[in-house]
Amino acid sequence: YRLRRAEELARELRSRFPTVPFGIASFTDRVLPHLFPSADRAAFGATVTRSIGIEQPPPSNFYELRATRLSALTALGTRNFFSPTARYRVAIVLTDGESDAPPPSVAATIRQRGVRMIFVHVWDEDERVFGTGEKPEPDYRPDPASVSNLSRLATGVRGRVFDEGEVGEIVAAAETMLG
Repeated sequence: YRLRRAEELARELRSRFPTVPFGIASFTDRVLPHLFPSADRAAFGATVTRSIGIEQPPPSNFYELRATRLSALTALGTRNFFSPTARYRVAIVLTDGESDAPPPSVAATIRQRGVRMIFVHVWDEDERVFGTGEKPEPDYRPDPASVSNLSRLATGVRGRVFDEGEVGEIVAAAETMLG
């Protein structure tokens, strides 16, 4: 259900910025672009519906307990996800934050490349994760340290962390970052 809530939140945030180009990327241990920044709201909606899924992209090492690496977000600053002429580069990252803490070099790279980041913690302590079947993953336990990981990275990139329910605050922070 976490993924469904993230999709709904992405659509809501997109609707609040009708003239701002939005892109979509997903990440595990690497970032995969699905839609480069575009003002086309229909393309955004279709991409959210068709492209986002569990372990998409699949992690390089299938047997890792934690498939997600926040350090993969370095690519947002180094791999041309934003146009070279973009005046403002803002990434709103919807994530459960369940990752190993990234090294300080990740934050330094993102900050140096001018990417402003908002992390939205999509998470609940009572959730379970379902794989391809109907049964929950037996080894999964929600990680209460996940918000701390996000907070450390946000501090390093001079970004912000919000809970998924803080839509008004997320919008206000994005407006401030967009100038």
